[in-house]
Amino acid sequence: MAQKNIHNCDIIIAGAGLSGLTTAYLLSKQNVDFQIFEASDRPGGRIHSVTSSLHENSQFDLGPTWIWPDYQPVAAKWLNKLGLGSFEQFDKGDAIVETNANSDTYRQTLPGQHGIRRIKGGPKAIVDKLLKAIPQSKIKLGIAIKQVELFEDGLVIHTHNPAQQIIHAKKLIIAVPPRMAHESIIWPTEMAPRLSSMLQMTPTWMATQAKAIIEYPQAFWREAGLSGRVASHSGPLVEVHDHCSFDGKAAALFGFIGIPHSNRSELRSQLHEAIIEQLVHCFGEVARKPLKLTIQDWADEPHICSGTDLETSPAHPEVMPGLIRDGHFNERVYFSSAETSARSPGLIEGALEAGEQIAARVLTQPKTGR
Repeated sequence: MAQKNIHNCDIIIAGAGLSGLTTAYLLSKQNVDFQIFEASDRPGGRIHSVTSSLHENSQFDLGPTWIWPDYQPVAAKWLNKLGLGSFEQFDKGDAIVETNANSDTYRQTLPGQHGIRRIKGGPKAIVDKLLKAIPQSKIKLGIAIKQVELFEDGLVIHTHNPAQQIIHAKKLIIAVPPRMAHESIIWPTEMAPRLSSMLQMTPTWMATQAKAIIEYPQAFWREAGLSGRVASHSGPLVEVHDHCSFDGKAAALFGFIGIPHSNRSELRSQLHEAIIEQLVHCFGEVARKPLKLTIQDWADEPHICSGTDLETSPAHPEVMPGLIRDGHFNERVYFSSAETSARSPGLIEGALEAGEQIAARVLTQPKTGR
């Protein structure tokens, strides 16, 4: 251990997404010694947003949007804890059904999802509240873990960052998608084969999805008695929803792009125009000139979308066996992300639940000397 830049820390949290930040928030309340290493240049993970062109206090969600507080008690609890409100997903009026680009569209009432709501300020408001309670010095951006070694009663953690090259820690919380943990980190040979297989087989929610936000000066669809929903069999957007701000001042639609990720890169230069033409087909010329069109392709995010995700069909993660939520290497390593949760895996509630469960587990472990 003669290398330079060796640091000591009780707990390292790898990943500043919602799960990692939830754990950090709870550990900071107990004055625990920890550091968060985030591989990308921003905290939040899959919670990401773009600011309205007209209203700087309004955010449009590029990642997850919805919660179901009536059925998600953990999500409801955290909104209350952080002092955040929610509002119904706008769904009043007919939807537009598009069978193909060459046929007329038609209006139709489509069933909604009971209890579906949005967070005031978007999911980013949760991230912002958590970040406000965590000392900034605890969060290091642009640092990715490359190898974990067992050492005496702790761990030796190697990173790709020369300034934080080696860290001696008692515990490591891996708050990144399981497949990314499996592919991007060299693990001790003592890792159980079943755990390694489980990490690899757990799909990363949203990993190959692409989402478009289309902002307009006003919500013309509402004025026309429409919900903003589009159900399309032709695309490029296969599903569209109203995405206006809570106060209605910032007007937008969002849609899921149905083109497979393997084809999106080839069509990227044409995608903006194709989306606009589709919306004109569905809503008329009033949709021709948006203020801004933003596309978030999660398949392009190297710290979220794994090679396995790119090579396999998209799937929603199921509740995984308890092994993935256990402490590993004698309670020195834990895996915590939306996908590992026993409740609402892959969703906002799943990330919150995973983060609080790991924090509780770490806090109940007996303290040991270095």
